[in-house]
Amino acid sequence: MKPCKRCGAPIEGKILRKRVVHCNACSGKLAGAGNKRHGMSETREYAGWTAMRERCNNPTCHKFHLYGGRGIKVCERWDSFENFYADMGPRPKGYTIERIDNDGNYEPSNCKWATKTEQSRNRRGVYTPQEDQKIREAIALGYSFPQMAKHVGKSPGSVMSRTYYLGLRSGRPPTRASSRLTSQDGVRK
Repeated sequence: MKPCKRCGAPIEGKILRKRVVHCNACSGKLAGAGNKRHGMSETREYAGWTAMRERCNNPTCHKFHLYGGRGIKVCERWDSFENFYADMGPRPKGYTIERIDNDGNYEPSNCKWATKTEQSRNRRGVYTPQEDQKIREAIALGYSFPQMAKHVGKSPGSVMSRTYYLGLRSGRPPTRASSRLTSQDGVRK
């Protein structure tokens, strides 16, 4: 048995050659003191930080195609959890990190803590009244769905779905003739 290099206690078990070995008690003390950076690895903030980095940096993450695959990055400053925490502060209960501009990167000027309700309004599929108006304008101009998509700034499939949702089923506004054929109760005559 060899003695521990730190406290002199006998070390049991196999000892590898040319390696400084400590007893279990000293190894535990060293691991706890040497590896501790911020002491927040069990917090909600740290969990949010690691999840954010995972979905932007790890191609094997199941959400990578929605973040890193779309070009969304985490700023260099937030490579350090300490900087992330200094910029974002404590995470309120029930809140998660949100990008203000859905197509922007994770950076101090573009992120905040938000509720699920707030986040549901900041999704790619959500249309604003201004975007709905652009769809109506594009229909009035006779645009095709791909042209409408460029005009509105959304995908053709999304614009097509929204057009039908707005009641503009054919991609054109209802004509007077078709509205006259429909009675007051909404049933065609």
